[in-house]
Amino acid sequence: AMYRDVVEATFSAICRDCGAGAAGTAAVVEQLKKAGSYDDLRDSMRAALIRVLRERVRKDVSAVPGRPLEGTARDELLADTYAYLRDTAAKALDDLRSIMPVTAAADPGPSSP
Repeated sequence: AMYRDVVEATFSAICRDCGAGAAGTAAVVEQLKKAGSYDDLRDSMRAALIRVLRERVRKDVSAVPGRPLEGTARDELLADTYAYLRDTAAKALDDLRSIMPVTAAADPGPSSP
């Protein structure tokens, strides 16, 4: 739940601090830096990602305490963790989109000739 909370908070901050004026990753990062929220968002996302990875390593039956994961076991853990993070973020954003009003800037509607 912690990672999902961070995804939701980050999305809300992007909506609040960037609006419809930022197109592309670099522009969003620049707007967040100008608003003063980038460092906090980056740090909270990083901490959440580390927490998820550590939890998944602890639960991995192929992991031997005190020894690094290598080869296929490492690759599978990283692939599974990436899929979990991607799917959780997508679900969180879909849920937020379903409850947030669409603004005219985000949804211009049909274009007129």
